[in-house]
Amino acid sequence: VEPWNDSVAHDDWLFVHVDATGVRGALSKNQLDGDGNIMQVDFRQTNPPMNGNSNEFTGASVERVLTPAGTEGFYLAVDTGDHDIEPGHRYEMTFTVPADSPLADERETASGEIRVVERRVDIDRKGPGNAVEVENQTAITGSTTLTPGTTINISARDPDPNPFLIPETVTVGDDRSFGVTMDFSSLEPGREFEFRLADQGRTIPGAVAGGKTTTTTEPPTETTTTTTTTATSNESEGGESESTTTTTTETTVEGLTQVAVDATGRELTQQAGQGNSSEENNGLVPGFGPVAAAAALLSAVLLAIRRR
Repeated sequence: VEPWNDSVAHDDWLFVHVDATGVRGALSKNQLDGDGNIMQVDFRQTNPPMNGNSNEFTGASVERVLTPAGTEGFYLAVDTGDHDIEPGHRYEMTFTVPADSPLADERETASGEIRVVERRVDIDRKGPGNAVEVENQTAITGSTTLTPGTTINISARDPDPNPFLIPETVTVGDDRSFGVTMDFSSLEPGREFEFRLADQGRTIPGAVAGGKTTTTTEPPTETTTTTTTTATSNESEGGESESTTTTTTETTVEGLTQVAVDATGRELTQQAGQGNSSEENNGLVPGFGPVAAAAALLSAVLLAIRRR
């Protein structure tokens, strides 16, 4: 199988085909490190860590050398879970015939690149959020970095309150995708469960379509304005009495009451309440620290005096 996107999943086998004619008669695994100046295969990491050394090994240390009938050259079988290979590594693979080799009149090389990726299996999300939404007969599809032909164990399960288990085994296709149809018709709408990928040690949330949605409504804001006209005993030069108008506004939002003292511009005071201000409420106000609470308490006392 051709590497997908020039990549191979970590712990999968990588088969490197050296397509060269006239080399089988001189082929020896032990000489693939350049010993004897016959031929050499090198694997060199091209993205080493900063200030670090690149990982390197030769064809002499790989697991197998294969020469299938009907093909030219040879194959190297490399276990990507060995040789200090890690996910994220990139390697340049180079086949070299030295200039003084009996196989050629001059130096010849051929090279290729491969990158090693994490073993990843993803299930396609259907519906809003992170959960895989299902309904009746549902096709569960996904993608992976695993080699085509690999089997994946996938199950839908919920241990309680009414446990169920739907196990399936799928095979990775040539395009690194997979799919299987599962029957969820016996589950009630809104039921939550999980998909379990046993080999990868992963769980993905699932939910049956048609569950109830909850809407949160903000509490209403009530504003009450009271205008009071008071006649005083002072008279103007025309003999008419003067009147003073005082406006008091109470606004209730989420259990807090704001009370305007008068038109003098004095700072408003917040008091904990149920929609009505209280002259006798001298407790600490939620949200204030010790110093601020003392100032708020003082304002509440002044308010009570002025309203008598």
